[in-house]
Amino acid sequence: MKIMIIGICGYIGHNLAQYLLSKGHEVQGVDNMTTGQAITEGVEIHEATFPYFPSVQAIEQFAPDSIIHLSAFTSPDESMRNPYPYLNQNPHQTTMLCELVKAIGTKSVVFTSTANVYAQSDAPHKENEPLDPQTPYGAGKMASEQILRWYSFLYGFRAVTLRPFNVVGGYHQSYTHMIPNMLRAKELGSPFYLYGSDYKTPDGSCVRDLIHINDVCSAIDLAMSLPSGEYNLCSSTRTSVIDLAEAIGVEYEYAPRRDGDPPILIGDNSKLSSYGWQPKTTELQEIIESCLNPEI
Repeated sequence: MKIMIIGICGYIGHNLAQYLLSKGHEVQGVDNMTTGQAITEGVEIHEATFPYFPSVQAIEQFAPDSIIHLSAFTSPDESMRNPYPYLNQNPHQTTMLCELVKAIGTKSVVFTSTANVYAQSDAPHKENEPLDPQTPYGAGKMASEQILRWYSFLYGFRAVTLRPFNVVGGYHQSYTHMIPNMLRAKELGSPFYLYGSDYKTPDGSCVRDLIHINDVCSAIDLAMSLPSGEYNLCSSTRTSVIDLAEAIGVEYEYAPRRDGDPPILIGDNSKLSSYGWQPKTTELQEIIESCLNPEI
């Protein structure tokens, strides 16, 4: 299958490209390389910003069977201080992608949304519950989901939206994410700053649903053949930030809460699992080891 990845040089994109190549797919990518620099051997990468003309031309010439849309501004915390790109540029990219798909006849689109489209809840989130994003980041992603759903309905292409929870593990070039940040702090002998100590959780820190990057890649591969709709992408396990810090063995200090951080964010993966997908890497030590010695 011919697959175009928009946002190929970021964390998910790089790991995904390697995974899809290993499965025999023909892969190309578009990326402006502002937040990612990872280059994947064996993949033609078009350095351009979507949806400007060079990127559109590259996609048209490649004529992919499926487009995977990963490109976005992705920080909930930043979106509380600077909402414009999250509410404007993220949905605009999705709209322009749908217009391109309509024009060139691509059969399927896989869109990575976010678990931040959900309301705050202690219970595992299900895809059919009402959405109530608590940040501009989540609101922009919710708008993109709706845009994609309407275009799919009106023009007949398959559109699958995945809602990743906390993606971890594998090759990771950024210290802005939690586990690389902890590992870096331990390496330097400096404390990790843990945002918030008084959440209504067992140990007072945020609780997250960690999903390994390899399981994300296998889910995206499967998603290209799934029926249109929304699917949680999660392990349905609970890990607190303190659990993670203690497993890594890094010292931590408390800092004020960050805007937009939900106390608990856990998903129900039964919908995706009904199509044969199961997360394979769920043990905390195995996840940590994969960050220290990434396989891909």
